[in-house]
Amino acid sequence: MENNEVRKVRPMETTQTTSEPEENRPQKIPSILIIQHWGEEWVPVLSSDQSNQRSDQPPFSNAYLSGMPSRKRRCIRRSRPPTDLDGFINASLNEVSGSVSDGDASSVRAAFRDHIRRLVRARVALVEAADPERYTNAASFLQSSSEISEAQTARC
Repeated sequence: MENNEVRKVRPMETTQTTSEPEENRPQKIPSILIIQHWGEEWVPVLSSDQSNQRSDQPPFSNAYLSGMPSRKRRCIRRSRPPTDLDGFINASLNEVSGSVSDGDASSVRAAFRDHIRRLVRARVALVEAADPERYTNAASFLQSSSEISEAQTARC
């Protein structure tokens, strides 16, 4: 190269799509608003653009998260939904807390737990690999409280 010019390199621009909460993401624009602001000829163009946009990125796997620095891993895990049943029940009840009084919360929580237990029992009945000796926590959850007390008295 005979020309001794120095090239300026610009950093690559990136956008963040996974960290933005769902309520802050733009919704699809109704056709009426497109007609009001841009005219009828833009309706098919903008509608097809909206349908062609990529869907949300799936959450990170546990294997990927384990390779991250601990601070970043903590920040990402805070935004994830709870993985234990009590946390899931509490989060679900918080979403509908406007329609449930404090006195009814414990009965709703118990009914929700029993419903989940019935759904899981139906699923486990279809799976042959569900070994209660191998999965002791799942087996104890699937037993109702009366079955647990009967099993404990039978052992004694």
